[in-house]
Amino acid sequence: MLPKIPVNVKFAMGWRIKYDRSMKPTSEFMSQFQRAYLSSVAKILREGTMTLEQLQGVSREFLAVLPFYSYGDLEKKVRDFSQKFPQFIHLDLKLVEMLDEEKKKILMNRLQDQIHS
Repeated sequence: MLPKIPVNVKFAMGWRIKYDRSMKPTSEFMSQFQRAYLSSVAKILREGTMTLEQLQGVSREFLAVLPFYSYGDLEKKVRDFSQKFPQFIHLDLKLVEMLDEEKKKILMNRLQDQIHS
């Protein structure tokens, strides 16, 4: 059974998971995102929605938006990229899912710090 969290910790932490959008994404997070991007490219090639030449051009455009300086910057650039290239909309959705997981990790770390202090 999980320990009961004191009310003051609940309000101090906030149940809405917050993270600093100006934080630089971790290398682990970026590795996961790169794998998601490459998975998207492979899926598009398998489905035949773009040719190899088109994907090379799209990849050049994607590389042009690098680096990502913060989570907010990453969200904005990927959203703009997926609007320009609708075949990559699932990459934007994957990023939202990944950011949600990252927020959960941050919340869990904060809770652990509060419990252990």
